[in-house]
Amino acid sequence: MCTRCRHDLDQSLMTEEVKEEFNVIFQWLYDVNLIHTPSIASSDSYHMLSQSLNNLVAEEKREHLKRFLEEVKCFNPIPSTNSFENLQPSSKKRFCRQSTNIFKSLLDMMSPHDNIDFVWHTIAENSKGTSSSNSALDKNLRLVLTSLAEAYNNAQHWTVRRQILSIMANDLTFSMILVFIPGLTAYRFNMARHHAYFEGKGVVVSDTKNSTIRYDDYQLEHFIEFIVSPHICTDLPFGEKELHLSTGETLLIPSTIRNLAPQRIITQYYNYCKEHYGDTFHPLGRSSLFSILNECSASTRRSLQGLDSFSAEGSTAFDILFSIVDGLSIIGMQFSDADELETRSSLSYSDFYIIIDIILFL
Repeated sequence: MCTRCRHDLDQSLMTEEVKEEFNVIFQWLYDVNLIHTPSIASSDSYHMLSQSLNNLVAEEKREHLKRFLEEVKCFNPIPSTNSFENLQPSSKKRFCRQSTNIFKSLLDMMSPHDNIDFVWHTIAENSKGTSSSNSALDKNLRLVLTSLAEAYNNAQHWTVRRQILSIMANDLTFSMILVFIPGLTAYRFNMARHHAYFEGKGVVVSDTKNSTIRYDDYQLEHFIEFIVSPHICTDLPFGEKELHLSTGETLLIPSTIRNLAPQRIITQYYNYCKEHYGDTFHPLGRSSLFSILNECSASTRRSLQGLDSFSAEGSTAFDILFSIVDGLSIIGMQFSDADELETRSSLSYSDFYIIIDIILFL
């Protein structure tokens, strides 16, 4: 609170009557003879206080139970003890007898038309049977888990171990199985649980390795036959290469030169497969074909003229056509730039088609 607010509060509320009342209430603060000694509570005092509170709660519950029994016309004494185990044998018998009378009174309310002694003995027998069956079940379960753990440790192959572990992985926790199989890793437990969920408990684990095959042999052979055909590759009259086989044998093969660039070869290959096979044959992907061409090294022809007479004569004929297009403007025929460019492109495409593409259909 700021000084101004405190000043306003003093003027509005702090009257003489209020001041006198405060002086009377807080007079003990100014007594010099008054000494305050805080008490240090020990653990024993806390324990005694807690025990007394528990006794009060228990006493209150007994009072509620007593009033309830009186309302239902049951005036049997209510036994109580702090420790049943520490009672003497006679006191235990008396406690059981008094408790039995109270329980029978409650059963009489719950089943008024039956013999209470018969109902009571049936409940007692059922309780004994359940207790004995649970103890026998726990013993048998431990025996089964011990046998499975022994079989798991005796298995030599990881598939057999996963098969055994899948029998109990879905029904027990990892910490419980770890008691019977020390050293078991969470990965093996999770894989066994995965196997039990998707394959079934105790199903034989298959260790067959399925390698991924991205292409078939006939697809590879078909493309290799295409690229070594005469219209794609031409053997040079000079030069040889050595091919070293895995058996140690060395083969001498003549140097070859490709008539097309890799992109053009792949385009022609797709067109060839589509026209000859349709949908019955599926060639390899474009990236796979590029990889094969990179591995099958060969030179690429840079110029067709001068390598053989047929190619040279064909190239000469198209050179004459190009010169005619250039001479038309000299004799007075006017061409737009677009028309001239289109004519030259058509001649270039025709030249390339006659030299390369038409060979596929011969």
